[in-house]
Amino acid sequence: MEHTDHTAPQSIEVLWQEDTRILTLEGEPVLEYHVSWPELRGTGRSGTKINRYYRRLIKSWRQRWEREVYWKACLNLATLRANSHPFVSWKGSLRGEVTLFTEHLLSIRMTGQEIRGNRPPNQVRWGDVWDIQEGAPYPIHALYCSCHRWKQKLISQLKKLAADQQASASRFLLPGWEHGLQTFFPKEDYCLTAQGIEIAYPQGSISPMAEGTPVFQLPLSCASETQKIPPKK
Repeated sequence: MEHTDHTAPQSIEVLWQEDTRILTLEGEPVLEYHVSWPELRGTGRSGTKINRYYRRLIKSWRQRWEREVYWKACLNLATLRANSHPFVSWKGSLRGEVTLFTEHLLSIRMTGQEIRGNRPPNQVRWGDVWDIQEGAPYPIHALYCSCHRWKQKLISQLKKLAADQQASASRFLLPGWEHGLQTFFPKEDYCLTAQGIEIAYPQGSISPMAEGTPVFQLPLSCASETQKIPPKK
């Protein structure tokens, strides 16, 4: 199954491939997972590089679910059956979406989730920003090429944003979250959107697991290299 992202430049297409699989044990559903991934058309060799990355990514997630996670789900089923307890099928998903597509850059947000029975979900979220012409990642430091000590300034902005959110009770932060912002700072896994730069931290790194993946939005004005990014309309 596939669908086309119509936000792309006219000469380039992003087709989204999708697949859902249900793994069983003795006819009983044990694990169901859904994956979606992009496939670029009209970009030549650079697009081939990007497509190869996502095919490898999906393959690794499938292998994990169909081996390690499936085996654990089967053991969980056997244990619950032995104790006359109901079993709830495990579920997983990895989904993607385009967050920004220009003549030069492609930004994709990937969101993964895994629910093991009745347990709270484990979540992960990251971004991939690509230089379309090169077929290579566009690192976050490239946005700050003319800014000295860009990382320290960016983390300072993140700390202020996090502190404001905690003060307004919109986010609960763990003790030592300031250190966590620096320790778990994603050097490559970020998104670009029409609103700005999106940075996601690992679940449980700076806020409780129950709050999911902490995400922060910074305005593009905080970056010095923005000529490849059109202004917000």
